[in-house]
Amino acid sequence: MDTFSKFFARGIWFAKNNPQIIYTLFLVVAIPAAFFYTSEQFLQVATENQDRLERSKIALLQDAFVTMFPADASSAYINERIAVMGEQNETISRFDVLAPTTTPGADDGVGYQLFASLHPKESGSLVTPDEVSSVLIKLAKVEPQSFAMGYNNYEGRHWRSVRAFAPATTSAAQYFAVVDVSMAQADAVSRRNIRNAYIMLAVIILLIIVLLARQARIIDYSTLYARLKEVDRMKDDFVSMAAHELRSPLTVIRGYVEMLGDGEGLSEAGKKHLKNIDQSALSLNALVGDILDVAKLQEGRMSFKFEEFDPEETIRSVGEGFIQPAKDKGLTLATDISVKV
Repeated sequence: MDTFSKFFARGIWFAKNNPQIIYTLFLVVAIPAAFFYTSEQFLQVATENQDRLERSKIALLQDAFVTMFPADASSAYINERIAVMGEQNETISRFDVLAPTTTPGADDGVGYQLFASLHPKESGSLVTPDEVSSVLIKLAKVEPQSFAMGYNNYEGRHWRSVRAFAPATTSAAQYFAVVDVSMAQADAVSRRNIRNAYIMLAVIILLIIVLLARQARIIDYSTLYARLKEVDRMKDDFVSMAAHELRSPLTVIRGYVEMLGDGEGLSEAGKKHLKNIDQSALSLNALVGDILDVAKLQEGRMSFKFEEFDPEETIRSVGEGFIQPAKDKGLTLATDISVKV
């Protein structure tokens, strides 16, 4: 098995034994994906609303322009009105008023003269509508309302709208108001918002990576805690087993002490020594019980029963048990039990 396979197998084993890492990895993928999806949805809605707003803005602009178009308007007068509208609306990149004219070779024998324009120097010239304008002019001839279509050029995204109209109080030939609105500013704002969104996404991913690193450390701590808990359990099991095993020889010792005590020919001093041996065995047996009680206490299985007792006998028996060891070392051990009321 190569190194990559070993590393992959170890990763699978680690993930199975530490489900927290799977949850963290899910967050690393799910949160950026959800953020990206939500951002794209908001961007799409914002773009659609912006486009709808711009189309409405163009339609209102053309409606206002048509309402103010006098029957005897001159090209110079209309150029002035268009210039004012262009200054008030920086997004307008084109505002032309086309007047139909008979032009040999044109479609249906009808061409168009530039009656007025945002660029006055071009007024009076013959123009040939491009493909987008031609489609919109055909639609405008059918119904007197604004028709818009989006297109792109080297300057960016644009909306072009065409509206057919006739001067008020006259039955003159139709005119066509052709307006181009640049979406460069709106697109620049969108790009800036997208850039800020991606920066925020990068920050979120970085925070998740930090969280992952911290989570990995917590997993190490939890693994260490599990091992320590297992060692502690093994220790408790060993202590419990050792305590139970210690009771067996103590029981044997007390049995032999009882046999010797029942025998004949034993002096009073020997009986006293046997009593001390039995008392020491009982004390050791009580100590073993205390060890078992500590294990129960750690496991939460310890119960307590409080009762009164007389410590005089316990003190006297402990003192008698240490008289002989003290004598062997040349020491004198005395026990003074004074009862005070």
